[in-house]
Amino acid sequence: KKIYEKYPLILDLIFQQYYMRLSSFSCEDIIRLNRLFELDNYFDIFDFIMNKFLELQNENYYPFYDVIPSLLSNGRLDEKHKNRPDEWIKRYIFKYAKDRGRMVLLFNGISSFHNEKKKEYLQLFVLNNKKFELFKELQLFPWITSYSGSEVPIIQNKIDFLSSLLPVLRGIDFLEHASYIGKEILKYKKFMEETEINEIINGL
Repeated sequence: KKIYEKYPLILDLIFQQYYMRLSSFSCEDIIRLNRLFELDNYFDIFDFIMNKFLELQNENYYPFYDVIPSLLSNGRLDEKHKNRPDEWIKRYIFKYAKDRGRMVLLFNGISSFHNEKKKEYLQLFVLNNKKFELFKELQLFPWITSYSGSEVPIIQNKIDFLSSLLPVLRGIDFLEHASYIGKEILKYKKFMEETEINEIINGL
């Protein structure tokens, strides 16, 4: 944080190094970037960071979906600054709701957030962009989920989350959205039944 305050161009250098494959983003790098939420111009800083992620992704570099949750975490921020990641996400959605690249990247990154937060962000998104074509591209769940024991609670959690979206998607503007979510619920319910049977057979 202190280095950035003195040398704002340091972010450019960090991403240039990654682009040249001289280094990669370590946990320490992400922690340092996360602390930039403590600066007054954090809105501009994290817009810049996401733009760089988008540029690298478009160049077929490593997608940053697993980096974004840690980057936007408030777990290491003090009481004064802990709401800033949430504030930035909401502003970013409001500002770029019609930008496919930015929204797909963001929602892939926050797909591992708690259900209530994801619902809040999705509600803000559809208020600012009613287009179904982009809505169905947004990642609602993380690509990889780790668990021990039965997978059934994981699937039920997905069903509960999808069901919680239906009240948000009422009205003629969201008929396609609601239909899509309804089909996803049925798909996961069928998958849960199949999983329960397989787990019984396999003696889990």
